[in-house]
Amino acid sequence: MALFKSLKKALGSPHEATSLKLKVKSETLPEEIFSLPRLTQLFIQSDTLKRLENRALALSQLESITIQAPGLKEIPEAFLTLPKLRSLNLSQCRIQSIAPLIAKSSPLEILNLSANDLSDLPANIEGLSKLRELNLSTNCFEKIDDRIYLLRELTRLNLNNNQLRALNFKTNKLTKLNFLSLDGNPFPEEEKARIQKELGLWFEQFN
Repeated sequence: MALFKSLKKALGSPHEATSLKLKVKSETLPEEIFSLPRLTQLFIQSDTLKRLENRALALSQLESITIQAPGLKEIPEAFLTLPKLRSLNLSQCRIQSIAPLIAKSSPLEILNLSANDLSDLPANIEGLSKLRELNLSTNCFEKIDDRIYLLRELTRLNLNNNQLRALNFKTNKLTKLNFLSLDGNPFPEEEKARIQKELGLWFEQFN
């Protein structure tokens, strides 16, 4: 297993390149990345990246993807249906929408979408049937709809710093959930008190 920080060097040893950490200076990922068949880990940082091509399935061995790109607004379906992908970190992008998961089951276990512009869960979220950890902190959610209960394996849910003013959350429908964080939402004090009493949660600035 080898970590490369240069795409040129990785392309020179494509059968050794299993991890790639790259700073991208274009609006799309370099096409050469998709000719590295043994990549299992991909780390991308970019101030210019705006689109992810729907060619991710060419990287069928990927298990972990981290992309930090403040100009990125969408996630193509291919990035959620890679056959071995376990962890997807798209924190600090500008994601506004997620492609629907149509009749497909993803192996994804960890999804970090913190610090984006999301206000709704993806369509057909049941495609993330193995998801254990979901970070939606620092987004634009005003409510969390009942589709969250389709994530039967969920153990950790972070909803900090959204726009939630009320919470009608049935924890008994997510039997494996053992971590729920709600700090930084504009809950009225009476709603905070109710949440504390009914769910046993404490807020960092609870008065």
